Amino acid sequence: MTLLGKERQTTMNIAKCPKCEAVISVVETEHVVIGVRPTEQWHGISYLCPSCKTLLSVQIDPVAMRNQTAEQTVSMLKPLP
Repeated sequence: MTLLGKERQTTMNIAKCPKCEAVISVVETEHVVIGVRPTEQWHGISYLCPSCKTLLSVQIDPVAMRNQTAEQTVSMLKPLP
């Protein structure tokens, strides 16, 4: 592959499940609630091994965060009654 006239080699990362050692190229996801306090909660995503369902990682859902940020921004830009 060339990028701005320079050769660039693309490699695929190979990940293995820490529990079953299956090669992972695609993960399963599930919705989770991430909470710091009962009053502060966010939509999250958990990433699971497709073979043994071991939890690999959890993070705040970036799509939900983007949508929530956009909604709050629009509501702040609306004129006051």
